[in-house]
Amino acid sequence: MCGIVGHVGVTPSAPHLLTGLSHLEYRGYDSAGVALWHRGFVIEKVVGVVAPLKDKSLPLEATIGIGHTRWATHGLANQINAHPHQSIDGRVVVVHNGTIENYKELIDQYNLQSTLVSQTDTEVIALVLSLFLQQNDSMEQAFQRLMQELHGSYALVVMDELKPDTLYALKHRSPLLIGMNASEHVIVSDASALAESFQEFYILEDFEYAVVTASHAVIYNQLGNIITKEKYIPYQRSMDRSLGVYQHYMQKEIEEQPMVMRRLAKDFTVPKAVLEIFQNAPRIVIIASGTSYHAGLVGQYVLEDLLQKPVDVHLGSEFAYYPPIQVPNSVYVFLSQSGETMDSIRALERLQTQNVTTVSLTNAEHSTLARTTTHHLYLHAGVEVAVASTKAYTAQIAAMTLVAAELAGIDIRKELANVALAMEDVISRSSVLHQKVTQWMNQQRSAFFIGRGVDYALAQEAALKLKEVSYIQAEGFAAAELKHGTIALMEKDTPVIAILTDSRGHLTRSNIEEVQAREARGILLVSESNAQSTDDFIVPQVLPILQPLVMAVPLQYIAYFAALDLGHSIDKPRNLAKSVTVE
Repeated sequence: MCGIVGHVGVTPSAPHLLTGLSHLEYRGYDSAGVALWHRGFVIEKVVGVVAPLKDKSLPLEATIGIGHTRWATHGLANQINAHPHQSIDGRVVVVHNGTIENYKELIDQYNLQSTLVSQTDTEVIALVLSLFLQQNDSMEQAFQRLMQELHGSYALVVMDELKPDTLYALKHRSPLLIGMNASEHVIVSDASALAESFQEFYILEDFEYAVVTASHAVIYNQLGNIITKEKYIPYQRSMDRSLGVYQHYMQKEIEEQPMVMRRLAKDFTVPKAVLEIFQNAPRIVIIASGTSYHAGLVGQYVLEDLLQKPVDVHLGSEFAYYPPIQVPNSVYVFLSQSGETMDSIRALERLQTQNVTTVSLTNAEHSTLARTTTHHLYLHAGVEVAVASTKAYTAQIAAMTLVAAELAGIDIRKELANVALAMEDVISRSSVLHQKVTQWMNQQRSAFFIGRGVDYALAQEAALKLKEVSYIQAEGFAAAELKHGTIALMEKDTPVIAILTDSRGHLTRSNIEEVQAREARGILLVSESNAQSTDDFIVPQVLPILQPLVMAVPLQYIAYFAALDLGHSIDKPRNLAKSVTVE
């Protein structure tokens, strides 16, 4: 959600900070700020996008600085609450990702009420840290004490006016990495911020902290002992960040899905040990949030169909605090685009106390989930910039299907090539679909998606996409449930979009007739084998188990075109974040 960029070196820091913050804009935020050292702290903050920071008088002589993009959790989105935050004595400046659960208790414990300027938990960190330093603690000693005091999640980067050539970093439950070149270092919450300039990174683990200068980075564990780490090179393709001929990243990423299918068919591998885990597990439990949760719902149908064993799907936020009764020897599968979803990480932390086997499927090879689950499978979807996930969603479904098919002794890799062709067929007709969406959604305040079986799972994700980017109130329902209450919401011309990819869901057609009898607008999206001449949009037929992958494309386009017609900020929808790193 929030983004951190710090830089110390021999070149001006401001360009690095602004570039890094701009690259992190896709994560979602409502304000931004930087702090640079040049004969004292120079702090500038803005509400909204990063670009206005470039118009501020940032000293190019400064070779050390920190920057932040904030997604509000405590306090309004305004300049006062924006990061960086400075202690009342002016000594330290702090940027922070995460949430401090006991910040109110710390305010009372250290009598901070009269010194607070903002409404944030981050300012409390700056004030407590400065109190420790006033007691003649070194920054390292202050961090040791701070780790005992702070409850919650935090990635901190700190500047100290008494050591203006040094950055300090501390991490717990929120990602933080250190990148290096010959004469400079950066500290970032996401390697993509500056991956084109810094190719080698250290990953900080929980309760590790670092002292970073232009020439070196020293990393300590919780006990204060210096530790050594292996460097890693993040997987980044510079072309993935180029919009090229596209108007928006969401459109680009929808239309990259055929390429992702081909890449998965070629590169996705499942170690024998992981296959044996799935084969021997009496039950598969999928844990995810948001779009990944909806991918899990599709995966449930696929896995149960091909493996003939029970599959449960749980929201990470619910599982972490309301875990279900567990079946011994089950395998727990975590789905996440970023691998940093805090709700899922909390669920994983709970499971790690129980000696169970966990597998993650993420689009980030060195993310927290990837590093901390027993096994990790990489999605090969490439960088996804739009907040509304599209290609990572279908990559998750395709990856689960590949696992299930391999266990079932079915070779579907060649069939994914047909899926890619079918997706390209839909993409080639996108302008026609746009015209239809303009008619369907014209001045509508709500819309409904219905389906049965796996189509119900698709309906839930389609509704989420429409809500995310168009702000049209949308819901996905099991088609037969219309008669159990939802049909009361039907009004004249209300769009009701029925999805029919599975012939077992043929009764969905009768549900459309029911809403049309109430003057709602019935719309049918169907696969070729289930099509009738009056259907509104038909997608090419592929292997039935893979049909949801093709149907996902027009459903994503519906959200995109509805938002486009309304003139909304498609890639950065209001109030949303790409990676939800707080609970």
